[in-house]
Amino acid sequence: MSIIKNMPSLVTHLFLPDDSNNQRPRLLHSQAVMIYVVIFFFLQLGFRVGQFVYPNILGYATNITVEDLLALTNQQREENGLAVLNLDVDLSAAAFQKAEDMFIDNYWAHVAPDGTTPWQFIEGSHYSYLYAGENLAKDFADSEGVVAAWMASPTHRDNILKKEYQDIGFAVVNGKLNGEETTLVVQMFGQRKILAQRSPFISAEAAEIEVPTKISPSPILPSPSPAGIKIPSAIAASFLSTGVIKRPLIDIFSLEKTLSMALISLLFLILVVDGVFVLKRKTIRVVGHNIAHLIFLMALIGLLFLTQKGVIL
Repeated sequence: MSIIKNMPSLVTHLFLPDDSNNQRPRLLHSQAVMIYVVIFFFLQLGFRVGQFVYPNILGYATNITVEDLLALTNQQREENGLAVLNLDVDLSAAAFQKAEDMFIDNYWAHVAPDGTTPWQFIEGSHYSYLYAGENLAKDFADSEGVVAAWMASPTHRDNILKKEYQDIGFAVVNGKLNGEETTLVVQMFGQRKILAQRSPFISAEAAEIEVPTKISPSPILPSPSPAGIKIPSAIAASFLSTGVIKRPLIDIFSLEKTLSMALISLLFLILVVDGVFVLKRKTIRVVGHNIAHLIFLMALIGLLFLTQKGVIL
């Protein structure tokens, strides 16, 4: 009963300038800020432990598909007056092998630690090219974010809008890189030296393909066959229609963003109310600077809205 009875004075002490808090809301004192930092640290630690112990409950949600990546890439080309790219099974096989290789050898780069280049993956998948290129992405939540990030980077944008390219291949593969679960997206472009050498489209009559031997730790695409054994065209076609769709019960990235936004919004509201009371009462304080604090919090809110998980290369 005493807690309920003292609730109004407690609210005033925490949220409003008053004699009990030296004319500054207790939630704005430096000690309170330290408490926020400690709480945020332990929340982050709890999220990481929860993700490791219960990955199906607490994890990063991902919804990236080859179909969406192709449509969004070709949309950018059409908007810039360029011809659309054909989804090519050989380039997609090369892209898958590149993603698989990054997981197996635990690296994130265009050139592998042993010196293997993207062009070797492309040629190894029977794609003899006149022009070729590669874009990489990881840790994105959806296809739109991947393509938007590529288009925001001049070098990746140049690849997407290169007029010489006629074919494209994708791989979207989930696995562990540097001990952390992630989703890799590999986008490969090309123009064949002899266009009639192989059709860029896959049909029931399409030729079988050979893929170099390597076993993915967490394959989303079909596992490559042993050397010398051909993959039927029906399986090869699956290179062109796959992706990673993960829907944990709770998305860590969204949860972190929501909690951060809630805390910043609360502090923003307290600062506004504090400023109104100070002006109304004409209170003189040695410390304050509410306007500067408000501008800082507004900047943080803007950054949170623009923040997205993902890296390109």
